Amino acid sequence: MRGVQLRPEWGDSKTASQIFCISRASLYRLHAEGKIRSTSLKERGKLKGKRLWDLDSIARLLEKGATGGEERGEA
Repeated sequence: MRGVQLRPEWGDSKTASQIFCISRASLYRLHAEGKIRSTSLKERGKLKGKRLWDLDSIARLLEKGATGGEERGEA
């Protein structure tokens, strides 16, 4: 389908920031507040891992706070 962009379910900080224009610091703050979901891919014994963000949870948070216009799905 031309013109339709599918969003991945999970993305790293850079991807989430590009899609939603939210800073990395805000992602971590929203996660700490329990407002968005994430997971860390870290191997046992390693100090660092890869943080992935649930992009649908970010979209739901933004939709929940949206004002004006019609809600999605209503016609």
